[in-house]
Amino acid sequence: MQIVAKLELKGIDEILEKRGMKTGGKVQKFVDSECIRLMKPYTPNLNGVLIDSATLNTVIGSGKIIQSTPYARYQYYGMLMVDPVTLKGAFYDSKTGRYWSRPGVPKIMDPNGRGLKYNTVKSPQAGSHWFERMAFDHKDEIGAGAALIAGGKFKK
Repeated sequence: MQIVAKLELKGIDEILEKRGMKTGGKVQKFVDSECIRLMKPYTPNLNGVLIDSATLNTVIGSGKIIQSTPYARYQYYGMLMVDPVTLKGAFYDSKTGRYWSRPGVPKIMDPNGRGLKYNTVKSPQAGSHWFERMAFDHKDEIGAGAALIAGGKFKK
């Protein structure tokens, strides 16, 4: 006796689509939104602009969190950037109470290796590399939520 069977499997794109795992899908939207939400206490916060930048510049579901401010990179890496001639981070104008840099002169990383000092009053965990630190602290929480949305199980 001979048995003939035909097995038809759905394509990977169809499976990913059904589970909400494609770019722009419900899983990616969850991950992006959670990362932005959970990064807030880790992100330097003087006036909220850097934190708000993540929400304003990110397309939720794209898989890319974008914080676009003139100082985002500088803050993220946490190294003092200085004038290449004077090795100062900025000049202070006592008349206006403002700090300024020489126009048109790109800054360099401080050759003495000085890092930034972060104000932690509004964001208690503020510091450099805030995404990586948040991801390390919350990876299981994000993974479990993503697995639940995709209809799967999360394993550590």
